[in-house]
Amino acid sequence: MLEPVATSANRSKELYDGIDRNDLKLTATCGRALGMEFYHKTGELYLVDAVYGLMVVGSGGGLATQLASGKDGERFDEADALDIDPNTGEIYIADLGTLLYKTNNLREILLSEERTGRLLKYDPKTKKLTVLLKGLELAAGVAVSKDGSFVLVGEYIACRITRYWLKGPKANTSEIFVELPGNPDNIKKTKSGDFWVAVNIQRLQPKPSCFALGQKISADGQILETVNFYAEYNATSVAEVQEHHG
Repeated sequence: MLEPVATSANRSKELYDGIDRNDLKLTATCGRALGMEFYHKTGELYLVDAVYGLMVVGSGGGLATQLASGKDGERFDEADALDIDPNTGEIYIADLGTLLYKTNNLREILLSEERTGRLLKYDPKTKKLTVLLKGLELAAGVAVSKDGSFVLVGEYIACRITRYWLKGPKANTSEIFVELPGNPDNIKKTKSGDFWVAVNIQRLQPKPSCFALGQKISADGQILETVNFYAEYNATSVAEVQEHHG
């Protein structure tokens, strides 16, 4: 038997079942969980919700508790992904920015020059939310390195991944980690410390199309492997690539 995890007390069985998937007014009622990660030391499930921000569900399941809705009283624009430092428990969040409030048209998104995406950190011990980076081009996907020395954040429009250093001589600075052949979505760390990135190559002409890839990238930014998903999924975009048993 499957038990649902709820991000809002306003949800009914009808809302869970999706009585009207096209009713955008329900988003504010239901919320919209876009990313989630277990913290294995506690068994808690952390998630980011487009409406309610950062939330946590206890190891026993049930209703999620809101931890943060934004920085300095401002709401997250659209929290899209998170990752947890396995050593410190600190949570890193990719906030898409304001662009998707203005349009969901793919052409307008890809041609946009808007840079409102952010990378944030939440410390569960102090309950403090800190903005680490601003001006990102649609921040989608985030991952902490195995040793906790840096965090990666994807920039969907710019077709690249940016590295923010947490430790060492470059601490609190950022740099381009890798340029990609398409638009990156979620970034997932492997047991060995490499990263799998979902990459979607978008074509607008002669008609909109998409070619989805999975790219394995080393901790020093080298592309190690590329998997083409076109044969399996045709022109469907891919949001995430997870490594299973190596």
